[in-house]
Amino acid sequence: GSLADSGALIECSHTRTMNKAMVVLQEKTLSSNRGFVLRFWNLGITHIKPGAFRRLGGFGAIKHVPLSGNDLARIENGTFVGLDSVEELDLTDNKIERIDARALDGLASRTKLWLKGNPVTCADIASLAFSCEDQSSPQYN
Repeated sequence: GSLADSGALIECSHTRTMNKAMVVLQEKTLSSNRGFVLRFWNLGITHIKPGAFRRLGGFGAIKHVPLSGNDLARIENGTFVGLDSVEELDLTDNKIERIDARALDGLASRTKLWLKGNPVTCADIASLAFSCEDQSSPQYN
């Protein structure tokens, strides 16, 4: 079945800012031990404050974070601290021109990045030693 059948799917499509989405998430009670998806796609997000995910350690194993279809232009150092269980980070179809050298700190080295549809490519971040794809990302239903 889909991830929604085996874990939890947290849909944040009705929030307009990342901070508001985090508040909505923190109010939810999660009981899945199989992992879940945080879905932040097509929200018009232009910036993610470094450390925005820091408090999510108590929510269990976040496996997938789709941030596709937003307006992100830069990923700053420490943006993903707190997401050490993430297996896939979908940044496709943004406007990312720069990923800072320590922007992926907090993610496990096994995390797969999806970057299709951005000015920055996998070749640009090869030194960061993450698995990266310049193709379409999987869909999380």
